[in-house]
Parts: sequence; C-alpha cells; structure tokens
Amino acid sequence: MTRSFWSRLRGGGRLPLRWRVAVAFAVTSLLVTSVLALITWNLASNFMLEQQQQSAVGQATTDACALRT
Repeated sequence: MTRSFWSRLRGGGRLPLRWRVAVAFAVTSLLVTSVLALITWNLASNFMLEQQQQSAVGQATTDACALRT
C-alpha cells in the first residue's frame, strides 16, 4: 500500500518531485521579486532625493536673488 503524502511528510520521507519543483519555483520567484523590488525602491529613492536637493538649491538661489533686490 502506498503511503499518503502527509504521512510521508511526518515520517521524514521526501516530497514528490512535483512538490519539490513547485517549492523551488516559489522560492526562486520570491527571491527574484524581492531583488527587483529592492532595486526599484533604491532607484526611486535616489531619484526623489536628487530632485528634492535640486529643488532646494533652486529655491535657495531664487530666494537669495530676491533678497538682493
């Protein structure tokens, strides 16, 4: 008689190939998605910080010119 899936898991047996492939695919997908999310976050944050700095410098220049006149 063939052991059931859950009894194999509890008894220390190996998962069937289909499940091992599915778990490997899920873990790989999670890793790739996480890496892409971190890259996107980093690029967007750096872009926004640079824009904020340029805006602050431009505003300070405008304010300084306004004070001189």
